[in-house]
Amino acid sequence: MFRITIILFAGLSSLAHCKPLSLSEVLQSVRDRYPLLEGARKDVESAQGEVRASEGAFDIQWRTRAGSTLLGYYENKTVDSVLEQPTTLWGASLFAGYRLGIGDFPIYDGKMVTNPAGELRAGLAIPIGEMVHWIGEEPIFKKQR
Repeated sequence: MFRITIILFAGLSSLAHCKPLSLSEVLQSVRDRYPLLEGARKDVESAQGEVRASEGAFDIQWRTRAGSTLLGYYENKTVDSVLEQPTTLWGASLFAGYRLGIGDFPIYDGKMVTNPAGELRAGLAIPIGEMVHWIGEEPIFKKQR
């Protein structure tokens, strides 16, 4: 019993001479000895990024394509510009656009031919394949994002 008391007392006396740890030392020790904490921090950052991306999912998108064929038998120029607004209804989106095709086009590229002033278009795009998922013979509707 006397031996255990002396060892315990000697251990406590050595702790009395230690300086207190600073906050930065404690945090560094946690980072060194507990890597799961860093993984949890990365998970939080990832989730915050997903939230930020989902908040922008319904922003208006503007896409423009331009093309030109200067060499060859069919010389032409095309411009196609579309504004698209995604909605929360069935994954549908509203769109409006302008298309212009100038020059000669082959018969198989008839979709590129427009009026001399171009053409305007607008509509509602509903992705039917995104709405329904088939299991066996019965359709199962997917949850909206």
